[in-house]
Amino acid sequence: MSHKGNSLDNGLMEGFFDILKREMFYGFEKNFKSLKELEQAIENYIYYYNHK
Repeated sequence: MSHKGNSLDNGLMEGFFDILKREMFYGFEKNFKSLKELEQAIENYIYYYNHK
């Protein structure tokens, strides 16, 4: 393990989070009225990413 924030340690997850933020969050931040809505959107995105 190296230092905190080193994306080379966990490249697959870092890549996934980058895709998630680009496709469903950046530009849409104001669409989420609550934390619960954001959580549900993330769950839906992960389901879509894994199954469709």
